Amino acid sequence: MQRIKIDNPSDDRYSDYLKDSSLLQGRADEIVFCHNTKDVVNIINECSKKHSKITIQGAMTGICGGGVPYGGCVFNMSQMDGILGMRYDEGRTEFYLKVQPGLSLKDLNNLLKSKSIDTSHWPADDIEVYKIFKSSAAKFFPPDPTESTATIGGMVACDASGASSFKYGSTRNFVEGLRIVTLSKEEVHIKRGQYQYKDINQLFDTNNLLPDWHHNNENLKDVAGLYCKDEMDLIDLFIGSEGLFGVITEVELKLMDAPQIKMGLMLFLNEGNKLIEFIDWLRNEMNAAAIEYFDKNTLELLGCFRNLKREIADLPGIADEYRGGLYLEFHLAGEEGLEDLLAQLFNNLNDFGINEDEQWLALEPSDFEKLKDFRHAVPECVNIRIGDLKLIVPEINKVGTDMAVPDIYLKDVLEMYRKDIKNNNLNRIIFGHIGNNHLHVNLLPEDLNSYNASRQMVSSWADRVVEWGGTVTAEHGIGRLKEELLKQMMSKEDLDSMRVIKKIIDPSGLINHGVLLDSESKGGFDGI
Repeated sequence: MQRIKIDNPSDDRYSDYLKDSSLLQGRADEIVFCHNTKDVVNIINECSKKHSKITIQGAMTGICGGGVPYGGCVFNMSQMDGILGMRYDEGRTEFYLKVQPGLSLKDLNNLLKSKSIDTSHWPADDIEVYKIFKSSAAKFFPPDPTESTATIGGMVACDASGASSFKYGSTRNFVEGLRIVTLSKEEVHIKRGQYQYKDINQLFDTNNLLPDWHHNNENLKDVAGLYCKDEMDLIDLFIGSEGLFGVITEVELKLMDAPQIKMGLMLFLNEGNKLIEFIDWLRNEMNAAAIEYFDKNTLELLGCFRNLKREIADLPGIADEYRGGLYLEFHLAGEEGLEDLLAQLFNNLNDFGINEDEQWLALEPSDFEKLKDFRHAVPECVNIRIGDLKLIVPEINKVGTDMAVPDIYLKDVLEMYRKDIKNNNLNRIIFGHIGNNHLHVNLLPEDLNSYNASRQMVSSWADRVVEWGGTVTAEHGIGRLKEELLKQMMSKEDLDSMRVIKKIIDPSGLINHGVLLDSESKGGFDGI
């Protein structure tokens, strides 16, 4: 375990631990790098005695300020990055991998692909399972958020998803077990199917009347507030809770058979395209893993960075005539059906105003990764542009949305975005998970007037999205920056009910104080 006292918050050595990708700036008295559950227990007990606030953070790739400390002690989990064991369920024919929370998604994927894992410290039974794993078909962990350096603990905390959530869903679907250190009960080990929500009283030795609150829409990407549905598994309360209850020290992940073929396809929209109709057709007729949208401004922004970003420079130029683009991804068990899939797709492009003469098709792994890099370059280019603008007007930040709506409102929400942006004469790009009706609108203000207008417009969008049965955050969470949007979505009674659950598990309120509920930061809803 390593401990660093912060005597001078302006010291550049600590800057990476006092702000995340939202650029929200925080402060802390101490940073602790834990290596195992025992370290976490010891420090959390010490903080409890001192009544010191605790902020949990991983790789700081979040964009809502959830890992940004506001005083007290930082638990940085990045050095808890080991793989602890593996089990096999013969009935389900599934492998499960036990990992520490600081393991990055990138490292996990590389280890699963190479099947080269250090098992020297594993129990004997787990080593025997690993031998079976090495001789089995390739496995993978499906969630794929844009930032591959994200940690598994962070992904669990915000129920991360990504482009291929269209096919596989979010991180929640692949978490089978959690070990959590809380202030009220030290170590808590929860396995899926072991406890229901009503068992909280049994687990935490209370007799509280357990409240209900806003139920998550099962047909919608939605991570606003604590997860809630009828007869829910207790583990699902902790997944997506943004670290509100304790420190995750172990995660058991369910693995899936890896597709033998991953195909990426970039299509371009002609003038007069029938985008919404095409999306509906894709959802109903094609078994896509991802359906991602880029508006014309997004393509132009990427073009501006061709000489700076290798992943963009390696791809062909994009003609000015195109009105936008779509990235499609397909995961196949084998080559059979590939030819029919492509034929079915290409035979219908013209009907929807999709360019038939130019596509970027990626079948080889190296080409596939280039297209993925192209998609992932968008938010990075936005951040560079905002960084340039901040040099001129330091007070402004990126203003963006993470909202999603039911299928029937996709056309309405896109028209709302376009109309309001045009009426307010704002610079913007629109991109993202259109297959899930989950578009990211990034507004790029150039002065304080346009910055304030952008913030007001996002607030008005939230009201409309909520009226349509949508959510103010589909994958990024609330953190410290979207508290006001959560209040637009949930009633006071719902928010109070979530506070009751927080108090049952963390009576002191010290853990991630101000994240998701009762934020100290009044920064608004900046971030993507």
